[in-house]
Amino acid sequence: MQDEGAFGPILESNNIPFYTLNMDKEFKESFKGFLKLIKLLKQESPDILQTWLYHADLVGTFAGLLAGIKSIIWNIRCSNMDLSHYSIKTRLVIKLCALFSFIPKYIIANSDKGRIIHQALGYCKKSFRFIPNGFDAKIYQSDPNERLKAREAFQVEEGTFVVGMIARFDKMKDHKTFLQAAGILKNEFPNICFVLAGSEIDAANQELMTEAETQALNNTLHLLGPRQDIPFVMQALDVLVLSSSFGEGFPNVLAEAMLCEIPPVSTDVGDAALVVSDFGCIVPPEDPEALAKGVSTFLTMDPTKRRELGKMARAHIIENFSLEKMISRYEALYSTAFKGPEYAQSD
Repeated sequence: MQDEGAFGPILESNNIPFYTLNMDKEFKESFKGFLKLIKLLKQESPDILQTWLYHADLVGTFAGLLAGIKSIIWNIRCSNMDLSHYSIKTRLVIKLCALFSFIPKYIIANSDKGRIIHQALGYCKKSFRFIPNGFDAKIYQSDPNERLKAREAFQVEEGTFVVGMIARFDKMKDHKTFLQAAGILKNEFPNICFVLAGSEIDAANQELMTEAETQALNNTLHLLGPRQDIPFVMQALDVLVLSSSFGEGFPNVLAEAMLCEIPPVSTDVGDAALVVSDFGCIVPPEDPEALAKGVSTFLTMDPTKRRELGKMARAHIIENFSLEKMISRYEALYSTAFKGPEYAQSD
């Protein structure tokens, strides 16, 4: 990484060693970081090298090979990326990853849709393993007192419906469709507001503000920017929306909302339908009318029924996507990679 990021202080406070490679867009600095990585790998001599996302998969693989690491594992976190929105460099990296995908012992996909799409891109089929994300139900849960505090913090009046979307500003997240759906909902529900959080989600984002003005949403929008207290933000919501048009693998935000007993409305991207199951609503991408209709379904639902659905949604996530299950799956795979199949554990 280029700096310690959001997790550096957390790792440091738990006495977990971490290193920054200071890689950037300049080739000279990136090459220095690559050499530093090889040196660190030789120094630490790990039994397994786990890399995450395309660039790290590619760079980590060659650094690992040069450092003599025998077990390399990749991790893929997305599905059908619309590469027209990304640089030629990123497109090249993905193609190179497909070409060299026979090298890692395993390729972990956090979504089944991601596995299928990357195999179609030429990734080595026999290397794939599916391990969905896991969540800590103690962090994400419904709390009536916190709900009151959150609504007060966001200056939401009593009796107001709050529809939220928590996502960085990125083409794949398709905030335009969300805002268009919000424009429709504003006309149907006078007592409604919209809470958005994420990187670049603020009044300085001209593209976002232009669309908000087009939809006459300015007085109903709460733009929170990047937040480190997402469980708190969730408490204020009545419905959580994910409007992505492509690229999602396993959308964490859906599971997090469901653990907070908030019904989600999501476009049909990645494994969203698998996560939501029967406890939310799945609509086609880039269809603001369908998105608005999905949200409206929950806002017009009897409050008692909506609360019951929320409790079932939480139980669904705990049963199928707990943090404990994810950890046991990774432990089993690591045991296989390090010692052999006979050491694999079942969950």
